[in-house]
Amino acid sequence: MTLTAKDVVVTREARADLEGLRSGGDAASLAVAERVALRRTTLRADCLARSWLVGAGVPTPILARFAPDNVHVESLPHGWWMLYTVVRRDRDRFVVLLRIADPSTYRGWFPGA
Repeated sequence: MTLTAKDVVVTREARADLEGLRSGGDAASLAVAERVALRRTTLRADCLARSWLVGAGVPTPILARFAPDNVHVESLPHGWWMLYTVVRRDRDRFVVLLRIADPSTYRGWFPGA
């Protein structure tokens, strides 16, 4: 079963993450930014197609900043990760892109893992 979203909304933090990738200029950073751009289109078509983080699996900084009801995670090229949530407003469903995390940031969210 697929669930469609009306739009993909990008948080200030995710926007800064993407700008950092684009301004990096190296091939790896640009590949990650391009994958995120491509995924935005497919997330609108099927917003629940990726892995979910639940309970203690949701990083504390994400919970503290966004307090999401659900968090989905998708691996990106070169060890980067995209975290997003799906929210509803009235009858419409939206994907909210929370963060694009580099490998060291993502690992730091899971101490001891």
